[in-house]
Amino acid sequence: MFEMPKYALLIYYKELLEENINHIAECLRQGVIVHLFYKEIFKEKLNKLNEENTEFFELALKSNLFYIYDKQENLWDDNVVIAEDDKIINEKLYEIICNDENSEFNHHQYDIITAKENSNYIIVSGAGTGKTTTMINRLIYLKKTNPKFTFEKAALITFTNKASREMRERLLVILEKYYNVTKNPEYLDMMDEAARCTITTIHGFSKKLINEFGKSINLNKNIKVKSFKYQRKKAITSGLDYLYKNHREVYEVIKYYPLYDVEAKLLSIWEKLDNYSVDVNSINYKVDFGDDEKRFSELVKIVIKKAQEYLESNKDYEVEIADLMKKLAYKELFYDAQNKYNFIMVDEFQDSDNIQIDFVANFCHITKAKLLVVGDEKQSIYRFRGAEHTSFYRLKEKLNSYNMTVKEFSMVRNYRTDSNLLKEINDIFVYIDEKVSKFNYNDHIYSLVNRDKESKINYISLADEYQETVDFYLDLLEENKNNEENSFISVLFRSNNDLKEFKKFCDKSGIPCRVDIAGEFYRHEAVRDFYIMIKALVDSNFNNIMYSFIGTPYINKEINKESILCEDSNQLSNYLKKILEEKKWGMYQNQVKEINILELIDKIILELKPIRNYYSRELLKAKINKKNYKDIAYAKTLEYKINLEHLLYLIRDNFSDNISSIFSVEEFLKLKISTDNTIDIRKPESIYEKNFLQCSTVHKAKGLEYDYVIMPKLTNPFITGKAVDVILRSDEDIAKVGFKVKLGDDEYKNSYYSDYLKDEKSEIIGEEARLLYVAMTRCKRKLFLNAAGVIGTEGQNNWKSLIGGAKSYV
Repeated sequence: MFEMPKYALLIYYKELLEENINHIAECLRQGVIVHLFYKEIFKEKLNKLNEENTEFFELALKSNLFYIYDKQENLWDDNVVIAEDDKIINEKLYEIICNDENSEFNHHQYDIITAKENSNYIIVSGAGTGKTTTMINRLIYLKKTNPKFTFEKAALITFTNKASREMRERLLVILEKYYNVTKNPEYLDMMDEAARCTITTIHGFSKKLINEFGKSINLNKNIKVKSFKYQRKKAITSGLDYLYKNHREVYEVIKYYPLYDVEAKLLSIWEKLDNYSVDVNSINYKVDFGDDEKRFSELVKIVIKKAQEYLESNKDYEVEIADLMKKLAYKELFYDAQNKYNFIMVDEFQDSDNIQIDFVANFCHITKAKLLVVGDEKQSIYRFRGAEHTSFYRLKEKLNSYNMTVKEFSMVRNYRTDSNLLKEINDIFVYIDEKVSKFNYNDHIYSLVNRDKESKINYISLADEYQETVDFYLDLLEENKNNEENSFISVLFRSNNDLKEFKKFCDKSGIPCRVDIAGEFYRHEAVRDFYIMIKALVDSNFNNIMYSFIGTPYINKEINKESILCEDSNQLSNYLKKILEEKKWGMYQNQVKEINILELIDKIILELKPIRNYYSRELLKAKINKKNYKDIAYAKTLEYKINLEHLLYLIRDNFSDNISSIFSVEEFLKLKISTDNTIDIRKPESIYEKNFLQCSTVHKAKGLEYDYVIMPKLTNPFITGKAVDVILRSDEDIAKVGFKVKLGDDEYKNSYYSDYLKDEKSEIIGEEARLLYVAMTRCKRKLFLNAAGVIGTEGQNNWKSLIGGAKSYV
């Protein structure tokens, strides 16, 4: 009856016969996705005509290869094929379905997945609209419909390493579902090929290109990426030395300020330029530091340029993360990469800075690879990293300048949030769109989730540390605990400082909570205790080391405070050593030179049982509050355990099995604790998280979803004074740097800073509106906003004032 499609079939049946059901089953067994629009109820018809296939159809439904849209009455007069792959066969019927907002069929996704290969695409994807599923299915569509397409010639660029891992896992899971339904071994081959697909961050992709084709820009293969935090400080010092020797009259500007303060402020300006991937010594564009009457602009220019030169001369075969981005400005890198990739896909494109945007356009122009970018301007919240909300506009301008065809799609159906709750959120941002010049809310998202359920924003009063506030959190947790569904409660904040304050409040009040702060792994107490233990192995003759070590779970002994205060240094030393000897610590110290340090570490953990001791200690502490103490102690211990285990993995990964120097381990930890902010604290599996508040910043929560979202702090001001402020604007091939620096009681700012300040304030308010949007659209079922505190005003200087303009709760 039909020619077999390669990817998908859309079909309408007014009446279903057994042969029709068999044909649908055959399509599914061939790996063709079937969207069935049926006048009646398919399951009832199946039970009458073809009951033996019930289990197969249920598997296909569960695997997302079969979609049923029942009760499609009066849709058409006869059975008809609507579409096959990218061919719309019955355009009128397809248009009817697309125009029905209540239809479960998502034509936005289908149009994107099956779009022609001969164009580049910009996909505007609102919050919760299923962009990941769409991107992965686009890859599979290309694989199934184009015999020349291979996963190995595709690159999928994500914003984070976590997103890269999840994207690869999702791709493999979907291909596995194809295999489970079809039993066709070609999908196993696809899984093997997909495992070799380039799915990485922009930094990872840059490093891959440089390693393969770096000779064209005079870079060797296998470069190493590392932090140059210490070397950067030395570079600034070197730049100031140069200034003193060669430009004494300019140096006079800062001679009365503490040198450490001057160095810190200049280092801050330099780091902010790196956030924007600006190379002050670039040959491709000019960096203009403006001017001022006091010649501070000249000072900044001289010192940072010399610091950059000093740093480059000391890098050898190593580079910083910032270098990877700067190298993307060199088009020479791309000519050798021709034929390497024929399809580039970029996720979260709204978070790309200008260097990354130009790279994507230049790379695809030179290599002839087709491009698909996905993102949402309303979720552009990384200006501090150089990403502007105008990224899509800049990309279109760049592609058009190369005469590259570009088409746009929008995804507006939300699969996350209850329908009526999302309508109320929409109303707020429609109002904000009218009042905030740098916030655009053109693509309104909608939801069909729980359409008949009454759901709205809850405006509540959460005054700081009042018992009513404590009871609110505890009651919500208790309600969720008794809920059979695996629901999660999130508390979102604007800043890490607010997050830390809330953690103290929860600990004091006996509220179970989990805090997720970016890059804090090496400051976690499991790492800190381990480092103190290593220090005690190296040398426990110092009283301060012994005192700190005894307080860790490795020794876990109470110290008599009166003895410490009353005894002299020698008596105190003997007292502390006696406590350590009760645990036979001297024996472990003697074994440092006898056995491999990694073996000794395992032995200490096995015999001293720090995890068990930690649990006992936390249980006693939690009992003081007499609320949820077992849950709190268990959660904290589980987190302590998995972070200690991850630390041991990292140590083994960094040192060979035959390492014999404890000093190397100690130095490694010392450096990581003081400089490394790239690794996140490990969290327990979600199965343990239901009974705890999940607390994080809005930036950290981006891309996640929670059943309940609470926003207790809406009054942080947007515009605040800063010791160092940098405003960057690009004008063709010139990067113009505006800055303001406070030294002592004096303030230095250049002409660009004054010129750009008003516009910058508008940009800040726009980004804060986008942050608010990201926060509020994390919720699935309930959203709680704190109505206590500062009254919302007509101004626009905090989240509450933005919401208060749209709602009259204040």
